Amino acid sequence: MIRHHTLICLSILSVVILLGTIGTVRGQDDQTSELEMLRAELKSMRADVADLRRQQDENWMNERRAEEIKGLIHEVLADAETRATLVSDSIYAGDQGGKFFLASRDGSFRMEFGGLLQMRYVVNVNNDSASASTSDGSGFQFRRVKFKAKGHAHDNFIYQVSLQGDTDSTTDGFDMDESYLGYKFDGQWKDAQIRGGYMKLPFMFEELTSSSRQLTVERSSFNEFFTADKALGAELAYKQETYIARLMLSNQPGSDFVNGDFTGADGHFAGAGRIDIKLLGGWKQAKDFNAWSGKEPFLQVGGAIAWADTTDDFTRTVAYTTDVLYKTGELSLYGAAAFANIDDPAVLGSALVGENPWGMMVQGAYFIVPDHWQPFLRYEYIDGDTTADSFDLMTAGINYYFKKHRAKFTVDMVVALSDPTSAPGGAGIWGQERPFGTGLGMNGYTGNEMLTLRTQFQLLF
Repeated sequence: MIRHHTLICLSILSVVILLGTIGTVRGQDDQTSELEMLRAELKSMRADVADLRRQQDENWMNERRAEEIKGLIHEVLADAETRATLVSDSIYAGDQGGKFFLASRDGSFRMEFGGLLQMRYVVNVNNDSASASTSDGSGFQFRRVKFKAKGHAHDNFIYQVSLQGDTDSTTDGFDMDESYLGYKFDGQWKDAQIRGGYMKLPFMFEELTSSSRQLTVERSSFNEFFTADKALGAELAYKQETYIARLMLSNQPGSDFVNGDFTGADGHFAGAGRIDIKLLGGWKQAKDFNAWSGKEPFLQVGGAIAWADTTDDFTRTVAYTTDVLYKTGELSLYGAAAFANIDDPAVLGSALVGENPWGMMVQGAYFIVPDHWQPFLRYEYIDGDTTADSFDLMTAGINYYFKKHRAKFTVDMVVALSDPTSAPGGAGIWGQERPFGTGLGMNGYTGNEMLTLRTQFQLLF
């Protein structure tokens, strides 16, 4: 009986142990399941938190970007206010690209103002002191003082009025410089314009390049010998992507006739035609002889013809020129040649000019410090076809650009390399410009004993 009870107890105990074991296993399984659920929920919550944080960051960045854009807009508007101010309900005034202007609100009228100042100190060394005109000398020279206004009126009408201080004489006042009025066409002829006034004839490229954008202190003697300079006349110009063609009919080159009656040689017929072909780069690069940083290579070739009836019996002068300008990196190169045929050179009254004068010039420059320090070298040769033989000169110097051409300092030295049989003087082939005169800082030409040192500061505005 006891044994029976014992067996019953053992059986009950076994059942209890078995149930406990099953409960423990089930409890462990339930705990594992709950843990996995908690882990899954935690993972989901972490993803939600990361999502929320990312959205907040994006919102913060958007707000920050919006504030930056607002600030930039405010700065641009503030800058625009300083550059263009509404003077009245219909007129704006300010500066754009360094140019001061007045403009109508609808853009149909615009006037730009500018000026040029060139101050020099020149030293002439000449061992041939037989006359005062060829002796040593030095001094200051205010070479150019110019004021200019240009723009358009009634949409298509263009104009320029330029005055230059009379620095070549002892008289005070200003002379008429390059001034004109004209019209820019619309429609099919939108690339053409016609101008009339006192302008440079489209002949020598060096002359057509502004005096404020020259490489050296002054243009070459070669240019002054052959240039047709300015005259009163009318010009037609046509500009395309790859070429510019110009034709001008005028009074005699170098004539001073602006107002008054036709007198003397001022009424004689003359003209010039020129074409420039651009093979590389953009047209703005043709405005000077400099290879500015960040610009693509540039190549231009050009040619021109000029003619004039220089006396009352229509003695004729015809001249030709060709040139090439190349820029790449910091290097710029330019070369030109010219030839003339003069029926009767005696009427010009110049000891420099025969019947078939010719000449050439080459120059080069390199920026050793981009856009600032620029040494240069130029060689020129002139054969005047006279008993004075030929003339050749070498010019070497350096530019320092503070603000490109707007503020620069130049120093150069011109040395005569040849020794002609006589000491020639006088003008070039048209009878007006003096290739070895005081305008270039020289005291004439007396061969390889001549040296001219020039320093110049320029302010362009």
